[in-house]
Amino acid sequence: MVVKIKCSFETVIKENTAWLLKFIKDKLNNKELAEDILQEIFVKAYRKYDDYEEQGKLKAWLMRIAQNTVKNDFGSRTNQNKLYISLDDEICK
Repeated sequence: MVVKIKCSFETVIKENTAWLLKFIKDKLNNKELAEDILQEIFVKAYRKYDDYEEQGKLKAWLMRIAQNTVKNDFGSRTNQNKLYISLDDEICK
């Protein structure tokens, strides 16, 4: 049974990579970051794939994972790169 799930998940990846990558790149305008986030989306989906109940809503399920990952991951990455300047610094005097 584990092999069957892995094979069917490989199909999920093959059939959904292009549109997911386009969605992410459109949101972030950064190809390398989009590719990283796409991998994270598929890892998250794979971990929860056993719980997914196939009802014809696979794309909607993947889109929800993608939206949350882009929002959470992109937000945390940009927050790490922000530069904070104290108003007490010499620059402001």
